[in-house]
Amino acid sequence: MSQPAPRPGERLDHGDLYRRVSNTIGHYDYQGRRAGKQAFRPSLDPDTGIRETGISTYLASLTTRGDTLRGHPGYGVCIISIEVFRAELARVRADPKARFNEDVAVTFSPSERDGPAHVYIDPVPAIVQKALRRIARMDVEPGPPVAGRPQYDPFDDR
Repeated sequence: MSQPAPRPGERLDHGDLYRRVSNTIGHYDYQGRRAGKQAFRPSLDPDTGIRETGISTYLASLTTRGDTLRGHPGYGVCIISIEVFRAELARVRADPKARFNEDVAVTFSPSERDGPAHVYIDPVPAIVQKALRRIARMDVEPGPPVAGRPQYDPFDDR
């Protein structure tokens, strides 16, 4: 039996998330065949110049890989298990060298703009970006690399 959809604003503790990975060298490690160093970096708003504090993902039980990739030719998709992510955060917090105890929210946040499966992870400082990179599994590899940064698309990282 399938689980009911979460309520908007509900914090999630289980399930899988999709995250788009652009086909640039910084976002995808073509040698290691995994998400690259910038794949989980919050977006920079070109209008304000302000970097967001979190990243967008999509609840796999409410969408498809195809829907996640629509409008993003050449991109790939990685899968993040919320349970594995939570365990990795606990491991990081237990390391006294890490000096990290922020509460990281994985929040179901659908909207007309972001779509019905949108989930926001916040905050995502460098230590959380590294944790996500360690646990993310590539599901669809990006196409051949393109030069430069991906173009800003307001629907790309929300």
